[in-house]
Amino acid sequence: MCPFWLHITVAHRHRHDRRSSSVKKARIATTPTVRVNTPTGQMRVSIPEATAIDLVRYPEHAGFLSNVATILRELVERIDGRELLRVATADGETAYAQRLGHLLDLVGRSTVAEPLAEWIAARAPRVTPLVPGLPITGVPRNLRWRVAVNDQVEADEGMA
Repeated sequence: MCPFWLHITVAHRHRHDRRSSSVKKARIATTPTVRVNTPTGQMRVSIPEATAIDLVRYPEHAGFLSNVATILRELVERIDGRELLRVATADGETAYAQRLGHLLDLVGRSTVAEPLAEWIAARAPRVTPLVPGLPITGVPRNLRWRVAVNDQVEADEGMA
């Protein structure tokens, strides 16, 4: 299947500007979307649950994990826990679901993540680092999500 481009525009944490970033997502054709009206017609955008997983998949393009947590704080109002589970199951990348669950707990939305937590518990995956590439020896563990918390993440109360 031909890869498509995913375009992300976010307000970066502690900055007053918007930055755009494009990434190539090989399986974008399987990402659940909805049609939205724009001034020039219609476009397809990912559903909130798929957007949440993609934010965790591409944190460096979304202002890193603290900014992702800030975005999730607002996005979670539109996330359905069962739909999140469906999207995560279809995605198949357990580590992204683990990291997303940890961040949802961090922003105080554990109940939305409950179906996802049950799925993770049943799969019993390996502990995954919150930030791949950083050491995990001696760092705290989030046992519910099986995440090695190897970075400090702080969500802003509101987007700047």
